[in-house]
Amino acid sequence: MNIEDALKYNTEQVQPYIAPLMIYPKKDDLGADESLCGGTCFFVRSEYGLFLITAEHVYREVETCGDERIPLILAPNGAQPVDISDWKLLSSCSFLDIAVVKIPEGFELESIGKDAFTYRSSPDTRVAVQETVFFVGFPGEHRHTDRKTFIARMLPCMDFVTTVNDRAFFMSDETLERTSTSFEPGIEKIESFGGLSGSPMLVVRDGIFELVGVFIEGGFQEEGIHSPFRGAHFDFINSDGTLDEIRIPYPRT
Repeated sequence: MNIEDALKYNTEQVQPYIAPLMIYPKKDDLGADESLCGGTCFFVRSEYGLFLITAEHVYREVETCGDERIPLILAPNGAQPVDISDWKLLSSCSFLDIAVVKIPEGFELESIGKDAFTYRSSPDTRVAVQETVFFVGFPGEHRHTDRKTFIARMLPCMDFVTTVNDRAFFMSDETLERTSTSFEPGIEKIESFGGLSGSPMLVVRDGIFELVGVFIEGGFQEEGIHSPFRGAHFDFINSDGTLDEIRIPYPRT
């Protein structure tokens, strides 16, 4: 399987587990083209229930919505957006840039055409240097909106891990070998990775996707496809949605 076929295949497999998380003004007669900001989120299922996971800096916008703004999960194929204003934040950490939200009991992801990754994570599953990581999300640069329509195009990325530390891992295109391709006419390149924050980052081991990270940063806009990527280690998230505070390497004071 060549790189383009791998990107297409992986995107098709992961698409049901991700969604745009957008902030809109709270008003009557709201247009699809009136979003204020947003990112990507994904869904995970464990024995403790269902969780929405994204970057902390994305969810920070949700927490500040108040009475004037509304956070919405955008669903595909004409399904109604989901207001998550009343969903409970279980844990968040600005140092890691991870937020975990409890999906209410009784809410069916299938009702919006979505599914959830099965939780299977531990410190032993942490990504290693030279492993290939795949992630996909919804870049703001490739959105197209009008009054009634919001088209959220996906951007799949795949690269080798170059550095791992106790807090995060990185993919740096130090030799400028990273290339891009397009699967849609008129979309030829990407300049900014804004909007991908909160995307799931995965490796394939023994033919199975394993969650290893949450995408939190796409480097420098002027570098385009050669921007360094950074992911927060997924294994800081416990199966009950809390964060393993003992293992978080906070700076010593």
